[in-house]
Amino acid sequence: MGGEHTSEHATTYISSVLLLDSGRVALTPPNDTPIPVPDKPFWLRGLSVEVTEEDPAVSVPLTEVYLHHVAFYDGSLGADVCGGANLDSRDALWSIGAESRHTRTFFPNGFGYPVGNLTTNTVPGWAANIHIIRTVGVPHVKRCIECSCPGGGGSEDCCPDGSLCPGMNQSSHAVSSAREVKAYRLKYTLFYDSMVQGNEVEPVRYHTLDAGACQLEWNVPAVCPWKFHHAGTAAGTFQLPGRSGLRGTGRYFPFDILMEPADKLPPHCIADQRWSMEWPYDGRIVFGKGHIHIGAIDLALYRNENELLCRTVARYGTGHNSSSEAAQHPEIQPAGNELGYVVEVTNCDEAFQTPVKVRKGEVLTVVARYRAQPWFDGVMGLFDIVVAPDRRQTIA
Repeated sequence: MGGEHTSEHATTYISSVLLLDSGRVALTPPNDTPIPVPDKPFWLRGLSVEVTEEDPAVSVPLTEVYLHHVAFYDGSLGADVCGGANLDSRDALWSIGAESRHTRTFFPNGFGYPVGNLTTNTVPGWAANIHIIRTVGVPHVKRCIECSCPGGGGSEDCCPDGSLCPGMNQSSHAVSSAREVKAYRLKYTLFYDSMVQGNEVEPVRYHTLDAGACQLEWNVPAVCPWKFHHAGTAAGTFQLPGRSGLRGTGRYFPFDILMEPADKLPPHCIADQRWSMEWPYDGRIVFGKGHIHIGAIDLALYRNENELLCRTVARYGTGHNSSSEAAQHPEIQPAGNELGYVVEVTNCDEAFQTPVKVRKGEVLTVVARYRAQPWFDGVMGLFDIVVAPDRRQTIA
């Protein structure tokens, strides 16, 4: 089995409205964010999400609303190993971030994640943790989307629900932004098969491995010098205004930083973060995907230290759209190809086209590689794998 990706059903849902003014953060707790799913037991085959305006037909670019992450909670197992996003004493099943529009989650034909109880014909309630930040007009985009902390570094703990991006004054902002409030939604599609007696679907389990040793976030300090966009950069690239206060401040991050291509970086300008764990049961890996932030090069999964199973690579937007040959202004970016943002993290469809056997006791290692020029705070390296357990065993 494996290779083909189709489903019986594809249903698109729209979240309730999220209201954001300039610089405002929404970080919804799952207990307060129920989301609809099919009401009869089903086999989950795939998911996709994106942020839209109040009109769900209008996509919103990351330069307007940054999707830090969205996590779905299935009311059941959640993601084993590192447990996904743990909030309200619940482990998330699945999550994704800014790369959502082009990063595909779809299990091969013949495999599905079971949702609901066929005996009782019921489905547990689902919930979401939606973390989005409206960055239009903020003084320092880099600090904003990296959730900078007052004492240094970055963490989503430092940009809680309802907070403002660093550098924005709460009291004066309230008056000036009253007329700037805008409504947004999360649009998501579930791909699934009906769960009926006699289905030839093999159940899978979802697991999240973390290069940060299940701590979710870490900081990458600057080791090597870096360059800024300014007058005189290569033809065809966007020229940032050179007036004081713009160039290189992070105001137009990531546009104002020239990141060297990964293959041009000397080894000491690349920061590795790795974590290993002993796999707990026999099975076959049928799907994998990664989640990494701006500054990332790639995220890899190894078996027994040196056998590469899959490498997921960050693809950065170019700022081009269908009607223009040149990169657009930082504040006018095409949704899905925003200049300098991670718009895709390649998945493991090819690597796992034939399911890869994994045995109890084998060591799996996740390695995240980030540029160490300049610095990047609050980064992540989450590697999700979907595993079909061998049926002859009992799994704790």
